[in-house]
Amino acid sequence: MIVFEPLHPAPRLPVGSGHALQPGERLEEFEITQVLGLTSFGIIYLAQDVTDHRLMAIKEYLPVTIAARGEDGRVELRDATHEEVFQRGLQSFVTEALTLSQFDHPHLLRVSCVWEGNGTGYRAMPHYGGTNLLAHRFSSKQPPDQVALGALLKGLSSALKVLHDAGLSHGQLEPMNIMVRDDGHATLLDFDAARHAILSDPRLPFVDSYADQEHLAENQAADLQALAAVLHFAVSGQWVPSSPGATRRYEPLGMVVPRLRDSAPDLTYDARFLAAIDTALALKGDDRPRSVAQFLALFDPESKAGAPLPVEAAMPSVADAHMEMPLRFEVPGLPLVAHAQVVQQPRLKRVLPRSIPERPVHEFPLNSSESVLELLAGFGRTQQPGGTDDAEPFESPLLPTLNEEAEPALPPLRESLFDEIDSGQPFRGGAMGHGRSGPQESIHAPPPSRYWRRIAAWSAALMIIAIGAIGLRWS
Repeated sequence: MIVFEPLHPAPRLPVGSGHALQPGERLEEFEITQVLGLTSFGIIYLAQDVTDHRLMAIKEYLPVTIAARGEDGRVELRDATHEEVFQRGLQSFVTEALTLSQFDHPHLLRVSCVWEGNGTGYRAMPHYGGTNLLAHRFSSKQPPDQVALGALLKGLSSALKVLHDAGLSHGQLEPMNIMVRDDGHATLLDFDAARHAILSDPRLPFVDSYADQEHLAENQAADLQALAAVLHFAVSGQWVPSSPGATRRYEPLGMVVPRLRDSAPDLTYDARFLAAIDTALALKGDDRPRSVAQFLALFDPESKAGAPLPVEAAMPSVADAHMEMPLRFEVPGLPLVAHAQVVQQPRLKRVLPRSIPERPVHEFPLNSSESVLELLAGFGRTQQPGGTDDAEPFESPLLPTLNEEAEPALPPLRESLFDEIDSGQPFRGGAMGHGRSGPQESIHAPPPSRYWRRIAAWSAALMIIAIGAIGLRWS
C-alpha cells in the first residue's frame, strides 16, 4: 500500500480516478478531501474526521480488473463469474486490516477502524506526510548518512520483531512499501494481502502468506534478508526485484561507496556496518539469520544472539573503501540480547592481482637484427624438460619493447652475426631462442662458402662501377 502526500492540486484528480469517490462524499464519520493514490486493487483517499478534524487515510478495496463503481456509488462486479475471486480478495483485505489493528508500534502501519459499505471494504489509518522510500531515495541528492541508516535499521527491525513475536511474517518489505515521513521516521506498511489473494489460484485453498504457519520460519528469514536488501538500496540506490527461481545479486557496498563519494565527498560509513549488510545478503538457506536478534548480531559481533551464525561470505573487502572502522558499532537505543555466544566477524576473501614477471635483462631491442634472429630461432620450439610450465593457455609471450633506457645494459654486439656460423660451432639457442639461458639445443648450420661471399662483394662493386659509367655518359 502507498500512502503519500497529494501529487496533484486538490481540485484535480489523477488519471484513472473515474472509479474513485468524489471530494465531499462521506464514508461513516470521514469526509473525502481528495484521492491520494490508485492501485490495481484499491484506492486511497485523504479524508477528514468530522468529529475531531483529524486528517486520515482511507483505503477502499476495489480491484478494477474484476469490479467497477456503479452509478449509485456501489462497487459492482464486471462479470458474475468473478464473485468468488472478489470475495476472496475482500476477505483478505478485511483480515489484514483486523490483524494490523492489533498493533500499536511507531514503525508499523496502524489501522484505527475497519468497516464494509458500498459493496466493498474500507479501513482508516493515520495520514503520514511524506513519501515512500523508493521516491525518497531518488529525490535525494545523496544517500542517507550513517546515523539515518542506523535509524532505518532500528525502526524496521523493531517493527519486524513485533510481527515475528506474534507468529506472523511480513513478506512485502521493499522500498515501495516503506513510508518515510517528513521528519525521516520510517513506517512499514501493509502486507498487500488482497493482491496475493486475487492473483492466487481459485481452485486451491488460500492462506494469507503473512499468517502461513507451515512456512513461518522460512518467511521470517526472508523478511530479514529483505531488510538487508532495503538497507543496501538506501545506500546504493540499486533495487533488485525478486523473481521466482532467480538469484538476486548485489554489488558489494565496499565497491559502491567510493563511487558515491564522487558526488558526496563527505559521505562516511562504518565499514563493519556495510560488511554486515553484504553478509546478510550473501547468506543462503539455513545459514540466514532466523530471528531479529541474530540479524542484529551481524552488525554488532560483540552482542549475544542465541547461537553463532556461519557468516563467512565471499565478497571484496570493504576496507578498500577507506571508511572509518571503529572497534564496535552500536545503534543508539538498540537493546542487545544477552546470554549467548559471540558471533565472529566474517572473514573477507580478496582476489589478489597476479604479479607481473620481470623481463630478462638480456633481451634485445625490438628494432635490432639480433631480436629478429632470436624470435626466428625460437619459433616452433616445444617446452624443454625441466622448463617452466606455469604459463596460462593462450597467453602471449612477452615481446621485447623498444626502450632507450635499456640500451646501456645490452651486451656488446659481435662484429658479425656469421662469426659463430663460419666457425662451425653449434648455434647457441635455448627454449626461448638465441641468447637465452636454459637447456641448450644444438642447431648445426652448414658453414657457407667464403667463395660465394666474395662473388657477392665483387658483384656489388661491378654494379656500382656500371652505374657510375652510365651517369658519366649521360652527362
